[in-house]
Amino acid sequence: MGAKQTKWNLFLLLFCLVFILIPVFSTAQLIHKKVNRYDENGKRTGLWVNYWDEEEKIPMSKNHFKDDIHYYWHGKWKFYDQDRKLIRKTIFKDGVLIEENFINQAE
Repeated sequence: MGAKQTKWNLFLLLFCLVFILIPVFSTAQLIHKKVNRYDENGKRTGLWVNYWDEEEKIPMSKNHFKDDIHYYWHGKWKFYDQDRKLIRKTIFKDGVLIEENFINQAE
């Protein structure tokens, strides 16, 4: 194999790493985002999910924490009934309710 062919193979390898493998792994990390995390000070941070049934993973609420201050609400929160239907969406900023939407469930 000549030097020209070796350089071409190296180029193809680097191309695959940069433009194919790295985006795939980055996307996988976004899909499998960690939930219910604590920061270095032991305070709740980021996305938290509370469940009606922990074993079956039936969500009750999905929300975001910042600094784990008691009753401190921040970001988008979603609330579900026991049948996994979205019933309410809210948006908080620094503990203040900015927007609240109740979802009408047709029976």
